[in-house]
Amino acid sequence: MHDFNLIQTFIHETTAHTFEIRWTRVGDEKLPPLVFIHGTPWCSAEWHDLAAALSSRFNIYLYDHPGFNHSPSPHRLTDAPEQNMIDLDGPLTLRAEASAALFRHWNFETRPHVAAHDNGGLVSLRLLLEHDISFASLCLMDVVALGPFGLPFFKLVAENESVFAAIPPNITEGFVRGYEKRDT
Repeated sequence: MHDFNLIQTFIHETTAHTFEIRWTRVGDEKLPPLVFIHGTPWCSAEWHDLAAALSSRFNIYLYDHPGFNHSPSPHRLTDAPEQNMIDLDGPLTLRAEASAALFRHWNFETRPHVAAHDNGGLVSLRLLLEHDISFASLCLMDVVALGPFGLPFFKLVAENESVFAAIPPNITEGFVRGYEKRDT
C-alpha cells in the first residue's frame, strides 16, 4: 500500500499571483521520474492506482493544480496590475505557469516522463512549447488540446479521421502551436 498524501508544499509567486501547490513523491529516487498531470475537475487522486502499479519502475510525482483538492486557489496579489487580455484558457495558462515552476523546483537529473489527462494535456503542451520543459516521453490520455471547444473543427475531424491521421507531424505541431498561442 502506498501513501499518496500530498505532504510537500511548493510556493510560487509571480507579480500577480501566489500559488501553493501540494505534492508528493513515491518510489525509488534512483528510478526514472514520472509526473502525472490531472485534468478538470479531477485531482492527483485519479492517478493513485496507476501510480501504485508503476512505482516499482518509476520515481512517481503527483500534485494537485492550484484550486484543486489539497492545493488552494491562486491568491491574486492586491497590488498586482490588472491584466487586460483575452484568454479563453486563463486558468490553464496559470496552471501551466505554476507547473513549470514546480518542475524547475524538482530539478530532475534526467528528463521526466509525463502522463497527462484531459486539459492536463494542454498544460503539458504549454510546458513544452511555452516554458521549455523537456520530457523523456509524453503520454496524453483523453486530452482536450484544441479549441475553442464546440467548433465545427471537431466534427470535421470525426468525419474525416483518415485525412487527419495522414497529416504530417510538423503540420499537426503547427495546429497545436497555433491553438496554444492564440491568446497572445
